[in-house]
Amino acid sequence: LTAQQIAHITNTPAWGHSGYAIAVNAGVLGAIFLLFRKAWAVPMFVLSLVGALVQDLDAIVLRDAIAAWGTSALYLPIIVILICAAEIWYARSVKAKGLLA
Repeated sequence: LTAQQIAHITNTPAWGHSGYAIAVNAGVLGAIFLLFRKAWAVPMFVLSLVGALVQDLDAIVLRDAIAAWGTSALYLPIIVILICAAEIWYARSVKAKGLLA
């Protein structure tokens, strides 16, 4: 790793880490609720997306991850956002069919 990449990793603020923690934990809870056919899956997946966006706001916009890592810094966040959107879409469609209580 370059010095700039190490600095980018070590200078992550607490709220950036919090966004990551919220995204991961809400996503896991959303998946568990979906398995148990609970309507709470939808807001958990939305919260997961919000957490991912907060993390991306910190890393990409405020701390310029592209300068440290190049354009490859965008690949994983874009995939994560697309997965979050797909989870929300699926959970909402299953809820609309009445399969979530």
